[in-house]
Amino acid sequence: MTTVAHPPRRHSGTLAPILHSKPIALRLPQDELSEAHEMADGQDRSTASFARLVYLMGMQLHRRTGLLRLPEHAVDAVAKAVDAGQAGTAHKA
Repeated sequence: MTTVAHPPRRHSGTLAPILHSKPIALRLPQDELSEAHEMADGQDRSTASFARLVYLMGMQLHRRTGLLRLPEHAVDAVAKAVDAGQAGTAHKA
């Protein structure tokens, strides 16, 4: 058995075009994926559309607060607003 010699790979020196031009693959554990499918179905959205919406909501919160973790009181406040039928105003609280 012989090994074929391949020319060495050449690197451009930067990974920026590769890192920023491809879609983000979101991998979730099975329980989180199942929940995302259920929630997307409940909103008559695709799971990708639901995931993007949740991402955008998280980015908006991050821009406003600088938090990487959502505090429980914020989750509770948003849930109460949604339960009260104020889903459109929950982000303004």
